[in-house]
Amino acid sequence: MEDRKKLIIDTAKKLFSEKGYSATGLREIADTAGVSIGNIYNYFHNKEEIFNSIMDPANLIDTFPDFGAMINKDFPFNLNEIILAMKVVIDQNIEEYRLIFIDLIELQGKNTNRVLEALINLASTVYIDKVKNDYAGKSIRPIDYEYPTKVFIICIVAYFIISKILPAAKTDSMNDEELSKKLADVLLHGIVAT
Repeated sequence: MEDRKKLIIDTAKKLFSEKGYSATGLREIADTAGVSIGNIYNYFHNKEEIFNSIMDPANLIDTFPDFGAMINKDFPFNLNEIILAMKVVIDQNIEEYRLIFIDLIELQGKNTNRVLEALINLASTVYIDKVKNDYAGKSIRPIDYEYPTKVFIICIVAYFIISKILPAAKTDSMNDEELSKKLADVLLHGIVAT
């Protein structure tokens, strides 16, 4: 029974990602999944409930690596490894992350706000606390880390998603490792010459 529910969710995720929320109907989800409309209603009341299930923040958060373990003795000089890990996760789960933009455009970000809050909460508990306790005033300046953490997460995640969706945003001349090193360099040292 749970296999059928997973099949419905996976099929809907693929269709929403390819066609958008509005252009995908329950009948198409059922036909593509090889189930009846009645089967869908056994698990979900409507299309929005399926979409909300796919956009459950816990599902997206579970795809991220253990950043707490990555904030180690080499931090912040291993920031490129953290950025690279984020890119790998987004590349491997692009359908889910593409849905963030579909949610923003078609559903006014109803689900995206929940996802972003969950990501920021995760970063706050792992990143901010660990940085404050272990690195503030040592290898990094003692500042309020909440704002830069939010900006970092939003910018990096959005950039990687956009570069997968819009070819013009890609940096084709760089491989993933080079790109993560350049982003880490800008984050660590800024763009102003000293």
